[in-house]
Amino acid sequence: MVMHLSLGMLVGALMVSVLAATATATAAAAAATRDHDLPPLVLPCGETLWPDSPDFANATRINNMRFYTAPQVVAVVACAEDIGTALKYAKAHGLKVAIKSGGHSAVGYSLASLTIDLSASTASHFVDAGSGKYLVQAGARWVDVYARLNGSCWQIAGGGCPTVGVGGYTLGGGISFASRGLGLAADQLVAATVVSVDGEVVTVGEDSPPGSPEADLFWALRGGGGGNFVVAYNFTFQLGRAPACAATGSPDGVIGALVWPLSVAPSVLRAYGSAFRSLLAAMPDVSLPGLFRHTPDGSPVFQITVMANEDPDLFYAQHLPAILAALPKPANISLDVISLPAWELAQGTGETGVDGRLLLVKSGVLAGPSHVGLAADILVDAFASSPSKHTVMLWHCGGGAIARVPQSATAFFHRDYNQIYEIKALWNSPAETQANSAWADALSAKLAPLTGGASYVNYIDATLPNWQAAYYGSNYPRLVAVRCEWDPHSVLGFAQGIGGDCPPPPASQSTTPAACDGGAIKDAMAAFQAAQIARDAAAAAALFAPNGTFNVPAGVATTVGRAAIEAGFASFFASLISLDEAVTSPIVVSANVGAFSKIITERVPTPGTGKPCTIVYPVTNWFEFGCSSPQLAGLRAPRQHLPLITSFTAAFNTSLQAEQLQACVHGV
Repeated sequence: MVMHLSLGMLVGALMVSVLAATATATAAAAAATRDHDLPPLVLPCGETLWPDSPDFANATRINNMRFYTAPQVVAVVACAEDIGTALKYAKAHGLKVAIKSGGHSAVGYSLASLTIDLSASTASHFVDAGSGKYLVQAGARWVDVYARLNGSCWQIAGGGCPTVGVGGYTLGGGISFASRGLGLAADQLVAATVVSVDGEVVTVGEDSPPGSPEADLFWALRGGGGGNFVVAYNFTFQLGRAPACAATGSPDGVIGALVWPLSVAPSVLRAYGSAFRSLLAAMPDVSLPGLFRHTPDGSPVFQITVMANEDPDLFYAQHLPAILAALPKPANISLDVISLPAWELAQGTGETGVDGRLLLVKSGVLAGPSHVGLAADILVDAFASSPSKHTVMLWHCGGGAIARVPQSATAFFHRDYNQIYEIKALWNSPAETQANSAWADALSAKLAPLTGGASYVNYIDATLPNWQAAYYGSNYPRLVAVRCEWDPHSVLGFAQGIGGDCPPPPASQSTTPAACDGGAIKDAMAAFQAAQIARDAAAAAALFAPNGTFNVPAGVATTVGRAAIEAGFASFFASLISLDEAVTSPIVVSANVGAFSKIITERVPTPGTGKPCTIVYPVTNWFEFGCSSPQLAGLRAPRQHLPLITSFTAAFNTSLQAEQLQACVHGV
């Protein structure tokens, strides 16, 4: 029995393989998920968590629970293939996708309907210990990396909070206490293995051909923000050498604090502002970030944290005296000879000071060297009136290696900053939310004239107006172009994800083969078959003309159009436990038509029990191509020089499928 339907039936073309006589299969899949509306999500390596799974609450815990969104399903991935499977499942079922590395997005963007949880992918190791090439999986936290590098002369521009995830931190640029000497984490990134929204595993890096989509993606991954373009699975960094090692053989530098009571802070800030650029210009491996905090007894103080990643003898003999001469005398000086990894490990694994409290983050970029001095009274008055003694205000120092990289060389835009500040309002109960939010908003508004609206994407703020320019400046249009290349339908989109409209694909140039070339037709059919075997719905659908049709056996409605075809394939693939297809005849081509036969072996859930049931049946596929269609002349499948399918037919015996499925139901 052969029936002719249409392309949109892509879902049916293969899905019918199971559904033609098995309307109960969907019900069985639903039953297998107990109280869930979604069918099972089976990962090749990792595990799937549902709201009633014992580990669900822990897996969905984030740093700022004020912005908690309960996922429908969590894919705890343990290999790159898991990510592709989860993305295809999300597309098949219309689920929003978020990526959770450390879970420190200040506004909860690391959770969505389907959350890809990277917490099981935490390995890090030297690729080449001699040259300092170091691989880190995207689910690792900085505490994991510091533990492995502690005692080594190799250094990385890691996060100041040990529990922050490597993934989101690096993708947002990654400002470290050591960045004046080492550059940003993104500057040390030399390669990344990523998974595209179509499930393709790709490695991009400094060796990607200039002008290629891979090179553009690598540019965007260095400062374009987490959760955009692709899912990064691992990073390769070029580590730097600890400056002290050359002189002493030890990575130890000097870390500590200079502390003043809040009443003295205005004069300290003004002195700091006027001396900042000239003072630190002579100290490339020293950073002096500022911090407003309360002491354990509740007293407000201002602190300059000393991060001297250099020979301690050099610091004590030359640089500390210069720092103390430029500033009012501190009330307290506390300094230790210690390496940055060892110091970070000593901070413990507390959740960046949040510890279950409610959090609101504001940030800004102070470009002028004296801006922090101009903001002295604003900052001090605001901190004195903070509604909560848990609130802190801090900044990172710029210059040095950060500023030596051109503004357009990576997606990180704010290369010329002097300080990037963070207002971190923390309070204990919802009853305090209004007062603390109003305080933070008012302070941010007062500082706005000094920032020009600029902000740091890793201190993300859901209420920030014109966030595109604030985070990315003039780099934003190029980021939109990269997103259109790698994620044109915004599968990974979120409220402040890279957006923008994507232009239609450019017309193909004369370098592509003729649309109805016999060899090209064979290549297109082979690509279609490869996409089916790989269970890659997007890749298969991309081979069809925009209004092509899919023809399947009777009993299933016709589907037309790429989007419907992709959704159909994805839904079908998600319903399977496994799929194997063996081509049993040569590919035959005549004019604009091609055909071949194959044997399909499917494993599907048995209705009622959910146990695997194996179904084997022969199929014949016919393809028609738009060889003489002028409107298709400029269209090709993405990044392939292939003719497009205008009509597809799959012929198979649905009764044979039904018989085998019923045998499984009855245990035969």
